[in-house]
Amino acid sequence: MQSHGNISIEWKQQLLIINAYGPFNEEGVLEIIDNLKQAILTKNIKSWIRLELWDLNTLGSPVVMNHVKEHFLWCEEQGCRATAVVVNNSLQRNLIEKDFLTNIGIFNSENEANAWLAEN
Repeated sequence: MQSHGNISIEWKQQLLIINAYGPFNEEGVLEIIDNLKQAILTKNIKSWIRLELWDLNTLGSPVVMNHVKEHFLWCEEQGCRATAVVVNNSLQRNLIEKDFLTNIGIFNSENEANAWLAEN
């Protein structure tokens, strides 16, 4: 099956910024996770923080969200101290709140997310 979903990534010193676009299927999220892992390992940084900005259509099935959860845990093992996710709707918020137990903040604005990350 063709992969669905896309991201752009950017490092600003110790901050990894991820912009997520569109709905993700399993093939798409696995491809994205591989790309993220490569970017994180290549950066070779011991302690970092992460900001995810989800567009209005960023969603995934329970299988997709399980892969995302596993990736968040992998990021913690690689030195990620905190992840802030900026969502656009209550469905996105519920997807994260339901199963994610790691150090994640969920926000409605990038300013709120950055303020929280500055404390971590």
